[in-house]
Amino acid sequence: MIEALLLGLFGSLHCIGMCGPIAVALPIQKGENRFIAALQYNFGRILAYSVLGLLFGYFGKGLQISGVQQWVSVVAGTLLIISVFAPSLMNLKSGIVKPLQSVYNLVKKQLSFLFKSQSKFRLFGIGFLNGFLPCGLVYIAIIGAILSPSVIDAVLFMTVFGLGTSPSLAALIFASQFVSSELKQKLSKIVPVFVVILGLLFILRGLGLGIPYLSPPDKVLEPVETEQKCH
Repeated sequence: MIEALLLGLFGSLHCIGMCGPIAVALPIQKGENRFIAALQYNFGRILAYSVLGLLFGYFGKGLQISGVQQWVSVVAGTLLIISVFAPSLMNLKSGIVKPLQSVYNLVKKQLSFLFKSQSKFRLFGIGFLNGFLPCGLVYIAIIGAILSPSVIDAVLFMTVFGLGTSPSLAALIFASQFVSSELKQKLSKIVPVFVVILGLLFILRGLGLGIPYLSPPDKVLEPVETEQKCH
């Protein structure tokens, strides 16, 4: 869970540039409590990430049962590192992301509706839909959810990730005018470094080198070996 929190905290520097415009433009009415508004918006986002954790946690469980989860960990870590040093090879507008364009369009349409709505739940709804917008940082978190040892761990991973991204976005709601574009650019340079470190951790985890916490041994083969001894 520490990886999820650090990913959220360091990644929130990226969020300032990507999701920041939505946080700044939230339809907060005059006299409305900005603290409550920030809570509603971030609670919606965190809930969306938790739902993604549930869905991809089940997917990861299937990979674990089939015995390929550790190989996926190595591949995922490699792709993360490639995304930093050769981003052109990881074009998010093509491949697996392209079929999701219709979902993206639907989310944008609903977001537009909520920005004009007078509902008291509009900020929660905007935050929830925001969680499903295409975002490289969220994709990285989803990889972490897929590689989690259980579905519950996957949900917790995405929840903690969402909590980690919340402070910076909440701060934007209160003081967006004090965050200069120059500062955003400087802070965003930290994100690639953390992505590379996370990629290396995924690779180590997948290799199963027997290093406590960092690279635990492959436990998938143990039941099979026990069965063979019994026969």
